[in-house]
Amino acid sequence: MTWEEIAKTPWKLESKGDIDNGRDYELSAVRAGYETGFASWGWGCEFKVILFSSGVGGNSLNPRNERQIKEAKRIAQVVVDALNASEDPR
Repeated sequence: MTWEEIAKTPWKLESKGDIDNGRDYELSAVRAGYETGFASWGWGCEFKVILFSSGVGGNSLNPRNERQIKEAKRIAQVVVDALNASEDPR
């Protein structure tokens, strides 16, 4: 798939790891056609937006308890839905 084709695919919510049990995790919005984004941890780009992560670094959105985890999942889906709704129909 070309970059132009990937850019036209919808956004999907991607969940890696085990956020529910406090282990390593990542919640991201990823273009459906961006296989590398689904296969890899980290490495956000124009086709993958990392929303929440247990990783160390500049990401301060790191939910720690059950309530925060539930809200992180809800917020991540809201972001994915908003990205899809704002697409330029071509």
